[in-house]
Amino acid sequence: MVVVSRRAFLEGTAALLVGLQAPAAIAQTARLQDTAVLNAWVRISADDRVTLLLSQAEIGQGISTTLPAILADELGADWSRVTVENSPVGPDYQNPRIHWMFTGNSESIQSFAPHLRRMGAAAREMLITAAAKQWSANPADCSARDGAVVHVPSGRRLAFGALAVEAARLPAPANPALRPVQETRIGSSIPRRDIPQKVDGSAVFGIDFKVDGMVYAAVRQAPQFGASVARFDSTQVAGMPGVIGVYPIPNGVGVVAEHFWQAKTAL
Repeated sequence: MVVVSRRAFLEGTAALLVGLQAPAAIAQTARLQDTAVLNAWVRISADDRVTLLLSQAEIGQGISTTLPAILADELGADWSRVTVENSPVGPDYQNPRIHWMFTGNSESIQSFAPHLRRMGAAAREMLITAAAKQWSANPADCSARDGAVVHVPSGRRLAFGALAVEAARLPAPANPALRPVQETRIGSSIPRRDIPQKVDGSAVFGIDFKVDGMVYAAVRQAPQFGASVARFDSTQVAGMPGVIGVYPIPNGVGVVAEHFWQAKTAL
């Protein structure tokens, strides 16, 4: 039996988390080199691809479609060219009402919709200002819809990708004007973005994730707040298949094994 100290286990876990994040961070850096960041929520690439950030967890309520759709509608993006990415952890992505990151209480829409509309409106105004400068036109004569800025009197048109770099250099407006209600498409039905992957099995959930050398743990927590484990006898399960060790945790005990069912059975 391999004996692993709690400290060694925690240190190994921390190293693993850093290792898991590193490839994603490298890939994100490569993408951002070809992408203009208009604000924390909106990125636009030269090929007119609009990437919108999602701070809330999709747990079946459709939020990974609804919130980006609200943002895209206010921005004027072409929904068919929108990509949605999960946001990093950071102050920009906190719930605007209670100022911390979480998903729950059925409040994602009521908390984030006004904020995301402002972020979309700010990015839209920056794109319109950039286009108006190129045309020496009045920004009030321009509108943004379906992934492009249009100069209404002349019909001239510039796609978001052609404007994004210049727009990103502009200061973000502090109080951008929201679209009038009659101009919004909120309320129209669109397919949920998470359904195809869930239907064809390509969606990756936490339970699907595996790395080399990965082991599994099952835990039993004390039934009362503030309680802790008085004692446990790890020798009772030491000979069971796959069991690596038994460890105390702050409010209970955990069993680590090669497979989850082995850990659960031993626990």
